[in-house]
Amino acid sequence: MTDFESFVGVLRRRAEHRPAHSAVRFRTGPEVEELAYGELDRRAMAAAQWLAGQVAPGERVLVSCGPGTGFLRAFLACLYAGAVPVPVPLPGGFGRQESRTTAIAADTGARLVLTDGPGLTAVHRWLEAERADLPGLTAVEVESAEHAGDADA
Repeated sequence: MTDFESFVGVLRRRAEHRPAHSAVRFRTGPEVEELAYGELDRRAMAAAQWLAGQVAPGERVLVSCGPGTGFLRAFLACLYAGAVPVPVPLPGGFGRQESRTTAIAADTGARLVLTDGPGLTAVHRWLEAERADLPGLTAVEVESAEHAGDADA
């Protein structure tokens, strides 16, 4: 048995005891994106602080990011804020895939999509095309949420 109640508890403990240790490394060709536990925790907590002002605990938030650490940061921000992350594919793939994402958004009642910088244009295009079916859904870059939030709050 472990002493952790949740995945968030594990991450918070690692960030506290091993802040400089690599938590995630993502490679796209020669480009490498790496976050240590302390940085991952700080960024997720800052985004969560902002997110908690936007959605109620238990509310669903779509998470739609391209390759990189954006997905992990957005997913963890949802968990930290008490929201329920709902992973969906980044729009721009197959048309059927986008209609499936629209159905998921409608079924979950999500009002917010957390995406990353590179995915924001695709998400906005999808939201504009689906405005009639998803009138209250908005998109925010996880990077913007990280900057707007306060990790120490």
